[in-house]
Amino acid sequence: MNRLVPEPLKEVKYHREILISSSGNAGGYIELGDSECGSGCQAFLVIFILIFSSPFAGLFYWGVKRTRKLREDQDKMRKEKEEKLREKKNIEKATTKFEKLEKDIAEKYKKICQETIYENRYALQTERKKFLTKDSYGRTIDIGWESWENLKGDKPTAINYFWENILKVELKNSFENIDYPKIIVNDHGLRKEFSYNLDWAKYCFAKINFGKGIFTYYEATDSWIIDEINKVCDEMQDITSQFGDTSSMDGVQYEQYCKNILEDAGWEVEDTPITGDQGVDLIASIEDLRVCIQCKCFTKAVGNKAVQEVSTGMIHWNGTHAVVVATNGFTKSAKTLAASAKVILTSDTELENLENLVL
Repeated sequence: MNRLVPEPLKEVKYHREILISSSGNAGGYIELGDSECGSGCQAFLVIFILIFSSPFAGLFYWGVKRTRKLREDQDKMRKEKEEKLREKKNIEKATTKFEKLEKDIAEKYKKICQETIYENRYALQTERKKFLTKDSYGRTIDIGWESWENLKGDKPTAINYFWENILKVELKNSFENIDYPKIIVNDHGLRKEFSYNLDWAKYCFAKINFGKGIFTYYEATDSWIIDEINKVCDEMQDITSQFGDTSSMDGVQYEQYCKNILEDAGWEVEDTPITGDQGVDLIASIEDLRVCIQCKCFTKAVGNKAVQEVSTGMIHWNGTHAVVVATNGFTKSAKTLAASAKVILTSDTELENLENLVL
């Protein structure tokens, strides 16, 4: 049997197989072309690539997904950080604005208090002289200036009366239209509710000036007001004390005392005769004003008689105004008569301000 011999230059692929002839002898080769193994090889190659590359494909997909998630998380964190930064800036801006408002309110509160106290300094000094007395041993006794101890019934102290009827009214009018926080929470989480605008203004004043919190501001502010009133009264007392101490003066000395105060304030003052004065002790003149004055250095309140005398004496001396000056105030009846007779009732502490009293 002849063997198949491949052509030398022919590029073929061979697959050796045993050829069995009809006679049973083995031997020979058979030729297998590209068309017979190509599709199978390609399928095997594809399957091999898929099997080999599938773990790497999974890792690549996981990597892409992980990268995308990281970017999303980073973007989210960046946005949250930017939002917190904006919120922080807004809080700082609001806090700065609120702190400035508190300072402005505190300054306004202080200014109104000081101006109102100064405007009423003469009346306050008169009240203090009336309610701060001395006993036989020279000790100062408070019978109603600051202390409630010696007051009868439900009468207010002189300072409390001034606060309720003068200073508080002025402050309420000044702060009537301000927008104030209804609730404040301190650093310890404690809350304070403000029922009205003046309450918050007092808090601002105490916080800025004394560093007081939401539960200590009221007492601090009230103490400051009392100290401020007493300071102004002390200044007034220092001014008038240079002319003498009225507590030990007689009638003639007190007249001279009042005369000195008026002359120091710019008035031209003349004395009336000791006898036949017609109820007028001094005549004070400035420009077209001619004020007839009766001076009373009494330990008790002055009654109607002095009002009646100076009223008729003004006519006798051709005066423009009638004034009674007293060391210890006037009775209720005298005040009523003076109002109808247009007689001015005052104290020696207010004489410096006589021009404003008569105009």
